[in-house]
Amino acid sequence: SISKEQLICAICLDLFRDPVTLPCGHNFCMKCICSSWDELHGVMPNCPQCRVTFTVRPRLGKNTILAEIVNDFTEAGRKNSIPFAKQGDVPCDSCPNRKFKATKSCLSCLASYCEIHLVPHLQNTTFIDHQLVEPLKDIKKRKCTAHKKVLELFCRTDNMYICCICALKNHKKHDTVTLEEEAEKYKASIAVRRKDTEMKIQKVADETNKVNEYVKSVMESVARREDTTLKIFPALIVALEKVQGEVVQFVKNEKEAVRNLTESHLKEMKQIESDLTKEQLQLERLAASGDSFQILQEFPVSETTAKQLVLPNLKLETDGRLACMDEVVSNLSENIKKLLESSLTVISRSLVEVILTLHNKKKKKKRLARSVLSVDTTKQYVPKTRRQFLKYAWNLDFDIKTAHEYLQFYSNAETAVNISPDFVSYRRNPMRFEAKGQVMCTQSLSRGRYYWEVTFTKKNVDIGVAYKSISRTGDLSSFIGRNEDSWALYVTDESCEAWHDCCVTDADWVKSRRIGVYLDYSSGILDFYSVSDKMTLLHRFQSVFTESLYPVFWIGQNTTLTLCYLE
Repeated sequence: SISKEQLICAICLDLFRDPVTLPCGHNFCMKCICSSWDELHGVMPNCPQCRVTFTVRPRLGKNTILAEIVNDFTEAGRKNSIPFAKQGDVPCDSCPNRKFKATKSCLSCLASYCEIHLVPHLQNTTFIDHQLVEPLKDIKKRKCTAHKKVLELFCRTDNMYICCICALKNHKKHDTVTLEEEAEKYKASIAVRRKDTEMKIQKVADETNKVNEYVKSVMESVARREDTTLKIFPALIVALEKVQGEVVQFVKNEKEAVRNLTESHLKEMKQIESDLTKEQLQLERLAASGDSFQILQEFPVSETTAKQLVLPNLKLETDGRLACMDEVVSNLSENIKKLLESSLTVISRSLVEVILTLHNKKKKKKRLARSVLSVDTTKQYVPKTRRQFLKYAWNLDFDIKTAHEYLQFYSNAETAVNISPDFVSYRRNPMRFEAKGQVMCTQSLSRGRYYWEVTFTKKNVDIGVAYKSISRTGDLSSFIGRNEDSWALYVTDESCEAWHDCCVTDADWVKSRRIGVYLDYSSGILDFYSVSDKMTLLHRFQSVFTESLYPVFWIGQNTTLTLCYLE
């Protein structure tokens, strides 16, 4: 195999361009060797590589074999550097087998080309008038399906793209112009819309900066309070421990005082007991004595001593002091508990208020983002009569793979009945709703206008649209209108409500049991109409849709809902 080094010119140090071979056998670019010899000014030419001198300047001719080798080497290197088309990329229409990623699309050829197959457009003057643009996925749609020609004209009469043959046949007497002429009408509007969008983007950015500044301020405030809290509560604990120590010391002191006082009194009582014992012995001796003189002489002294006996009430004074201490400690404990409970209540209430405030700010921000990005519906076309709505008629089919087990289907899956408490034994499916009575349709809606109608036997239904990513679990958030992925009109005998993201708005009361739904995806309009002899608007959602929408329904118990066939 040939290496790149073998194909390098020794003068310019790049791959050979128009290579020539000297008589000595060395190769150079034609331009490089000629320039080198021209600078010699009368000196005999030589080989810059081996220094062999030629008496006569050699006649140089292109080495075609070497040129082909260089070209093949270059093409191989280029192919190795070109990425293959992945999912989401525009493939090259000229690659025979595995497709390279296209780098340009040609509006004249209606084809897309990779770097290799784009070369003729860049080098051949035949393609000089061809318009090259960034790769287009839908370039095939720019070809007339009837005549296989480029859609290069616009029919203002029928509001559609046409080819040159269409203009001569079906649109011969219509107001037709080139695409460039028609696009010129919108350029001024595009400039205005761009400026308006830039202002809206700036508004969102300003609001984002405000929120970021607010978050930064809150975080700093939280950090300060965290630091303060870590200092305050240890101080409170120290204060409580100090009070605890004083109370314990008081109890110890009281205990010591009682012990000392009791010991003193017990000592005194022991002395009294000893004296009384002596007196008792003396009295027994006198009682047994027959000496009257002795009795009269000794008895009065003993009687006097007995009258001097006093026993102090120690228990009353000690219990009183301890009871007082118990009351103080109990009051202190109750007051601290009440203070803490009160403080916790205030803190909890404050936290709830803060959370609600932040939640409302978030909702407000989301509404702001939607409002600044939404299209002004006053400038959008909205049909007025049912005949006008039927121009956008869209017939639906229930997607039974999504249906809850309470729903049974009839008439080719155009009618659904809630048969609960009975149920249908459907196969388990991750797409199936666990939300009781709910089902989605198979049709995916985006980039256009759509209109469909339904009828129902009882006013106990939800009618709406949802992203395919809506939750399929059985909790409240999976019901249509109770999350940010769906929009719904809830109809009952008593009321009619519009639901989105758990926010409810009263809608006009439904007179008939036939509801029409109009969706203008690009404008973000979702309308619900009561259909009778006239169209009555019940509610309008204005939003910015970011995914394809699917019609979805919740059907109440013993209620039948039918998808209407519209022509």
